[in-house]
Amino acid sequence: MSPRTRQIALLLLVLALVAALVGQHYLSHKPEFMWDGLLVLGSAMVLFIVAAARLEPRPARERAGGGLLSEWWQTFYGLLERDSLRLGTLCAGLALVTIVSVAASHRAPHVASWDLLIIWLLGVTLTGGAFIRWRALPEQATHLARAAVTPEGLFVLLLALATFLLRAVNLESIPYVLSGDEASMGLEARAVLDGVSGNPFVTGWLSHPTLYFFLQAGFLRLFGQTTAALRLSSALVSGCTVVLLYLFARRQYGRTVAAVAGIFFAGYHFAIHYGRLGVNNIWDPFFALGSLHFVLRGLERKRTGDLVLGGTLLGLAVYFYTGARLIPILLLVFVLYWALTERDFLRTRVPYLLVAFVCALAAALPLLVYFAGHMNDMMARWTAMGIFPSGWVDYQVQTTGQSVTAVVWGQFLKALLGYNLYPDPTFWYHPGIPLFQFLPAVFFVLGSAYALSRVWERRYLMLVVWFLAVIIFGGALLENPPSSFRLVLSI
Repeated sequence: MSPRTRQIALLLLVLALVAALVGQHYLSHKPEFMWDGLLVLGSAMVLFIVAAARLEPRPARERAGGGLLSEWWQTFYGLLERDSLRLGTLCAGLALVTIVSVAASHRAPHVASWDLLIIWLLGVTLTGGAFIRWRALPEQATHLARAAVTPEGLFVLLLALATFLLRAVNLESIPYVLSGDEASMGLEARAVLDGVSGNPFVTGWLSHPTLYFFLQAGFLRLFGQTTAALRLSSALVSGCTVVLLYLFARRQYGRTVAAVAGIFFAGYHFAIHYGRLGVNNIWDPFFALGSLHFVLRGLERKRTGDLVLGGTLLGLAVYFYTGARLIPILLLVFVLYWALTERDFLRTRVPYLLVAFVCALAAALPLLVYFAGHMNDMMARWTAMGIFPSGWVDYQVQTTGQSVTAVVWGQFLKALLGYNLYPDPTFWYHPGIPLFQFLPAVFFVLGSAYALSRVWERRYLMLVVWFLAVIIFGGALLENPPSSFRLVLSI
């Protein structure tokens, strides 16, 4: 790169930063000039894309190709070490899960089902265990222990501890009010302890799957029936989430991005708030990062252990907040794009993808069978809050005189600008500001421009699709955007 080219690129970067600062200033301090601010932010994104293109040469596009061959079964059987005992273990695990699925769907919600829960756990363990290289586990444990005492490992452990403490200290009184939804979920957990609710594979309050209430019941049993005990699981899973965030970002974008992302998540006000609530929303990022990281790493390295873990997390996600139902869609879009842009993907990686699918199915099957017979429960939140099925769009068209397109566009704009302009209108958080403060919002715009300019690269396509999926399905298509509790998956 010539000195002149570098100087021009640096000048463009400075101009992009200035434009982003000015544009965000309009959104933050002069919302009546919103469109002026958006125009300036758009200019900043264009300048940033041009500067980045000058500074960083683009890698060659991955070529499409490859054919579907007949070795899938041989490869899949090879992942079972061509061992009839492992194949039998896999079949036994799936059979146990199937038995639980049928039995749970015919058992009343109040009937104690601890037997089914134990059999299900055994079935999931056998299914995943059939693919695990057990003899390699001691070596892998030793390697993990050594990694934990390196400077990087200690940094991640301290990051997890800081994340947990920022959410766990004084849980009893911060937030001061125990919200109605927290209390309702707490009462569901109490019902588990009292034997009133016994089936973990059905739905309960507001059509939420009941397995989460069994988890909450365990914390209430261990630490007492207090507000702090009800909220503790959210603080703990936040500490685990920052570790997964670091691993995911490090693999996709490098150590520096991983460290900055982890530090930001640890102190991010939006993440801290939901990490201190006794509800299941904050589990969405945990399952998304865990399933995507391990499944994708397993596909890249062709490692069954990663695929088992990622697939199991993908299946478990269905038992928690409804936002996690977007995760399989994200994974499907990513895998389809990968298959279209890499030669021999179908021939070489489909058997490994099948490992993740089988483990996900084993974990999710009991609830999927229940949903198959109770579609109203599965679609309950969409039916109640979706702008089309609830009749909200028709009402807005009649009362405002706007077209359907204009109404939906307004919804999308509010959801999209929830990080830069519009504050959360609900009681869930309602900080009085957008989900980003001023400077993070500026760099969010520039980062979005960077990702969009490289959207044909798989790692950036994943970010763009991930964010837009949450904005559309968790914001624009539901009433009252940008409602923060529906956007937690985008954190």
